[in-house]
Amino acid sequence: MQDKNNIAHLCFLIGFFRISGFFPLWNLIKQKELESINILVGLNADNDSAKLFSPRFVDETRQNSHQKENIRKAYYEVFEKQQGKDLNQCKYEEKIENSFELFFKALKSGKLKVRIIKNKPTHAKFYLFMQEPSKWHDEFDYNGALIVGSSNLSASGLEKNYEFNLLTKNSDDLKTALYEFKKLWDEAVELESGIDELKNELINQSYLKPLSIKELYYKLLISHYPKNQIIIDTSLKSLFPKNFRPLHYQLAAISEGLEKLERHNGFFLSDVVGLGKTIIALVIAKKLKNNDFNIAIIAPRALVKNWEKYLDDFDLKAEVSSYDKLDELKKKANSYSLIIIDESHNLANHLSERYQNVQSICKSLNPKKEKKKIILLSATPQRNSPKDIKNQILLFQDSKNSSIENTPNLEEFFAEKIKEFKNIKKEFENKANTEKQKAELDKIANEIRDKILRFVMVRRTRADILQIENFKKDLESQNLKFPKINPPQSLNYTLDEKSESLANETLEFLNSKQNRFGNFGYFRYKLYENLNPAAKERFKSEYKENKNEEFFKTSAEQLQALMKIFLFKRFESSIKAFKSSIEIQITAIKAFLDMFEKDSVLIPKKQNNLYKFYAEILDNEEEDKLTELEKKIDCIKFQSSDFAKDYEANLK
Repeated sequence: MQDKNNIAHLCFLIGFFRISGFFPLWNLIKQKELESINILVGLNADNDSAKLFSPRFVDETRQNSHQKENIRKAYYEVFEKQQGKDLNQCKYEEKIENSFELFFKALKSGKLKVRIIKNKPTHAKFYLFMQEPSKWHDEFDYNGALIVGSSNLSASGLEKNYEFNLLTKNSDDLKTALYEFKKLWDEAVELESGIDELKNELINQSYLKPLSIKELYYKLLISHYPKNQIIIDTSLKSLFPKNFRPLHYQLAAISEGLEKLERHNGFFLSDVVGLGKTIIALVIAKKLKNNDFNIAIIAPRALVKNWEKYLDDFDLKAEVSSYDKLDELKKKANSYSLIIIDESHNLANHLSERYQNVQSICKSLNPKKEKKKIILLSATPQRNSPKDIKNQILLFQDSKNSSIENTPNLEEFFAEKIKEFKNIKKEFENKANTEKQKAELDKIANEIRDKILRFVMVRRTRADILQIENFKKDLESQNLKFPKINPPQSLNYTLDEKSESLANETLEFLNSKQNRFGNFGYFRYKLYENLNPAAKERFKSEYKENKNEEFFKTSAEQLQALMKIFLFKRFESSIKAFKSSIEIQITAIKAFLDMFEKDSVLIPKKQNNLYKFYAEILDNEEEDKLTELEKKIDCIKFQSSDFAKDYEANLK
């Protein structure tokens, strides 16, 4: 209190003031509104500090000045514990870090003085703001303000909590408070001794501890990669069947997958072919099974038996269903907590009935009324447009409230990328500059990868496996090698005259143009356009998907073209493969003609059931197969007279 115009801030309070709230006080000192701050610190009579106030300890301290160091040390212990706990529980903010630095700086400079009340536990709190008293005749007039009440000198006490305080500017009140303060101050123990050691100890026990270069590198890795990608949970090995050897790259994928399921409720498992996606998915399933997870697996029909075999190997129970037989899964959708979807790229079209069925299963809540966990297996999640990826992600994410870092609105993000994709395709539709087009498409792909997929995808290539030492050792220990893939080479061959003639005639026949063999027009796939007008109207009214006439025409043309390509590829593959496909075609057409002869032609009411329909025709050897079909598949029944007159002849 050197200058009459300066204010001295004298503070007397219970317990520990919070250093984390010191920043605003330092601003006052810095702005020279306060010459100095003197703080008297009392202690609660709790377990940590009770020993400071035992009669014996107090007596020793009064009698022996050397015992002051003991009370300082005891106070430091409690100080470190309380302030360190306070700091580590705070959310990091720059001003909190600055508060600790400024607090110790203020102590060393003498701007801040702190003393510890040694004689008794102290519960009183008051704040005294004063100028030098002015003298009037023989009396002193005390100018300032005194606040008495419940507020501690902490962020909570000064800002957050409801507190009750009394303000007075009465000279006698100020005089009394100053007298009490000075009396306690003179008896108190200084805090300044050993302040550097206290600061270092406190900071080293908190997140403010300076990091070594090595620790900074580890922190960078942990910030960029989930912890379980760096530290692999070796306990996962026990989940593998006895005849399976756990590989490091599989354990890494399992750990990463579990983390993504926890954070995002789903992920793509997109390792390239041959790295064991099925095994990885089932180990994750087995790990989650311990949490009472009921599991459903959706896969192409051809892979159902493969999944059932692996489930036996893993001694794991799960419901396995093909894409075209989801009715039972839909009925029990709420009983599942984990859904594994194989070949998930089959769900790229969100308008298809298949997608709608799978989405209804995935989006329903589990038995605990929580979101399901979804694993999507696909080495090629995008086939055409960014829309493919978006539709699959929406099986486990909300379109406008995603958990993906920095991209909460997936609808908005993908709308922009899909638009860019379409514009590039349109721009280069009739141009040969493929390098520029590829560069622009790569830019879109990289944005999707960096902003979306890196958070929800586990993907390693064979090159990745060979580059990471632990993964490479897995292969060497089993004497396994990835085959070296050479660039494609042209392999020219010649046919003898007879074979070449037959090949050309076959290709001409498959090309479905009018030729000397007659008109092979893939008529089995042109049902709608061969109905008479009245039958067409009935078909449109009963067909479940309620499409317009253009849709039926376009669908038939697309299916016709698809079958043409299919047969060309089978012919190119081998004579045996081609012959097998032709025999299946003949069997299906004969079954269809059989319906014409019985004057009862069945057509599925749903497009998705078309595949099931023909599969049943081919699989069912019973005599009365039409009756069975009607029971299994919801169909529209037509008579032969409902079709064009030449349709049956064209089928034959």
